[in-house]
Amino acid sequence: MASIDQNIVNRVKKLTKPSNAAQALQPVFEAVSNAKFAIDDLNDQRTRGDQRKGRIDVEVGKLSDPTKVGITIIDDGIGLDKERFDAFCVIDTDFKSKKGGKGVGRLFWLDSFKHISVSSAFKGPDGINRRAFDFVLANEDQIVERETEAGEVLGIGTRVEFSGVRGDRYVQHFPKKRDTFLRYFSAHFIADFLVGSGPGRIR
Repeated sequence: MASIDQNIVNRVKKLTKPSNAAQALQPVFEAVSNAKFAIDDLNDQRTRGDQRKGRIDVEVGKLSDPTKVGITIIDDGIGLDKERFDAFCVIDTDFKSKKGGKGVGRLFWLDSFKHISVSSAFKGPDGINRRAFDFVLANEDQIVERETEAGEVLGIGTRVEFSGVRGDRYVQHFPKKRDTFLRYFSAHFIADFLVGSGPGRIR
């Protein structure tokens, strides 16, 4: 187990709560942006001729019932290696500052979803390494390591799973229909879609 900050619960309570659907989806947008950064980071390590667009799958289920909503974001990016995992464990990190990251997106995950699990595979010095953990809202041990389940991560990349919307404001404003979700999602990532680098699939 590992801890991020002794005042995480209080910090999350003080976050601005959503007043519309776009704001309620911001934690999901943050996760998709992280996936895009991971693909960019992997390309940064590749030679020019070996670079590729990468792929992000967004799976959405049970939108009609916020307490049972399930959203999974899967990318084939660089994965949570030691450097990136260490940055994950630091709130307000400047690790992604050059790309516009503020290091607080994970707090919004905790504010908006009851259950969060992360699994990742990445290149290590001796081959492919894996890590998996649950991310929980608590003042200690927010990162609870667990075993990677079979088929959870098939190749290098990261899988983030959210389930159960938390908090009255998020429940109130979270999209209840697939077409509503898609409309806000597409609007947020329109620039990425236009240049052909947006998420590969939503289902």
